[in-house]
Order: sequence, then C-alpha cells, then structure tokens
Amino acid sequence: MISEIIIYSVTQVILFFAQFLPGAGIVPLKLPWGIDDIMVQAVTSYKFLASAYPPFQTVLQAFIIYISFRIVLKIVKIIPFVGNMIEA
Repeated sequence: MISEIIIYSVTQVILFFAQFLPGAGIVPLKLPWGIDDIMVQAVTSYKFLASAYPPFQTVLQAFIIYISFRIVLKIVKIIPFVGNMIEA
C-alpha cells in the first residue's frame, strides 16, 4: 500500500513537470520549433533518394551502425569499472 502511494506520487510529479514541455499530451511527442517537420521531410527525401539509387541504403545502414556503436560506447562508459577501460 505504501509503495503504491509512493509510485503514484512520483508519477504525478513527473506528469506535472511534463506539462511544461512543448506538445505535452500529444503522442508521439513532436520536437519543438518545427524541427520535427524538417526531420520528417529530410528522412522522407533520403528514403526516396535511396529507393532511386540503392547504394544510398548501404550508406544509411553504415551510418546507423556507427551511431549505434558510439551510443553503446557512451552507455558502457557510464559503468564504473568497465568505463575506465574504454577510451572513447
């Protein structure tokens, strides 16, 4: 019972502060200042270009693999003992 009240109150506090974010309550949450529309248009244009010229699909996949690898390195670097062994 007490844990349920604590979880409920934490959830309510998070929801209160989330109200101040742009586009609160809209699912999916859109990026502010028109960035979302620009990104959607850019990805759509790139996918159209990749369908017309297939080597661009390989470039996109290589970019996604590279970015994913860098993100995983950043996450692993947070771990106290393992992070000291990585130079990134």
